[in-house]
Amino acid sequence: IMVIRKGVTNTATKIFHTTKNGDIINQYAYNFDNKGLKFEAATTDGQGTYYVTGDHVDADSSYSIQFVAEITENGLQWFQRYFFGRSVSGNAISLDANGYLWLSGTIMDTAATNTQNPWLMQLNTDGSLRWAREYKRAELFNELAGSLSPRANGSMRVYGSAFGANNSDGIAWQVDQTGMVEWTRAYNHFLFQGAGGGIPIDQDRLLVNANAAGTV
Repeated sequence: IMVIRKGVTNTATKIFHTTKNGDIINQYAYNFDNKGLKFEAATTDGQGTYYVTGDHVDADSSYSIQFVAEITENGLQWFQRYFFGRSVSGNAISLDANGYLWLSGTIMDTAATNTQNPWLMQLNTDGSLRWAREYKRAELFNELAGSLSPRANGSMRVYGSAFGANNSDGIAWQVDQTGMVEWTRAYNHFLFQGAGGGIPIDQDRLLVNANAAGTV
């Protein structure tokens, strides 16, 4: 089990590798420019390799920069940062059947102040970038890409939320191996609603969990 304590300014992130009973096997401390590393999500190949992602504040630009690290029982194997000229934050990471890492999160819009768009990124398992894509609609929504659900054919399903001026929708969409959108859905049965994740029931059916504020 990997237990992560987030870092803050002048305080390193601590990662504890423990047994299933919580006994510490190894522990490591990581920092960057004394700004702290905010680990947000992790995944594993099931063979003792862990991939963790998050963001930290860049000392020069004050933007939040995305990072990914590979960690094994022997400690940090590699650490990569991804700077896109705007603040980004990561929400999920997943390893698909083809051995590619997928990341999801939000990135600041270029045209609207305090408006965020969802993004996806695909990496090789050495951290090298395959592609990164930003998704946005014409309306000024704050949209967030959350959890990821890989499919056997290499496509990926993404779940999140879109926040408008007076309400919010749960959103889900599917992209192919190159990040191109295959379909999108919005769920707005209640005034405020967000899609938390999806569980494949079979190849054609999907159970989406969400949170909502309203009356039934």
